[in-house]
Amino acid sequence: QTYQALFGIMRKAVARWCEEGILIKFSGQKEVDAFIENCWIVSNFSSVFLESKTEASPAACRDAGTDLILRFLYPYHTARGQRALDLYLSDLTG
Repeated sequence: QTYQALFGIMRKAVARWCEEGILIKFSGQKEVDAFIENCWIVSNFSSVFLESKTEASPAACRDAGTDLILRFLYPYHTARGQRALDLYLSDLTG
């Protein structure tokens, strides 16, 4: 039930971001659902993956995971959304 509830919230969020011109328009619900599931997989398992391949600190792995997720999301953003991500990434790197 929790998964279905969260998935429904993410569907609404993706629809809103598409309406606002932040995300690209998807060709159908199947593509939206695949996008959401891939985001979930990358965000949930990137830290485990990064920790298994390096001896970096947990904080460094977290930062690398955040960077990995944002770069995964980048091509799904419109030019407007990419500018917002660029600003966010520049704030992270200081």
